Amino acid sequence: MQKFIISVKDKNTGRDVVPPFTIDSLNGIGAYAEQVSPCGCIVVIDSIQEETDFFELSRKFELSKPFSHE
Repeated sequence: MQKFIISVKDKNTGRDVVPPFTIDSLNGIGAYAEQVSPCGCIVVIDSIQEETDFFELSRKFELSKPFSHE
């Protein structure tokens, strides 16, 4: 599932004005950007792909024994 990270930053310093947050859709983001723009802020949008197909890696060593580089 695609998600978007929204960051609102100060135009002069580049610092975050509010903590970054995620959304599922870009609907309404234009109106949001227009609301924060007069306050001297910009909206940065990053796209991410959420993964759901994780798998467990098998361990072939014992945690109690030191690893040997032989």
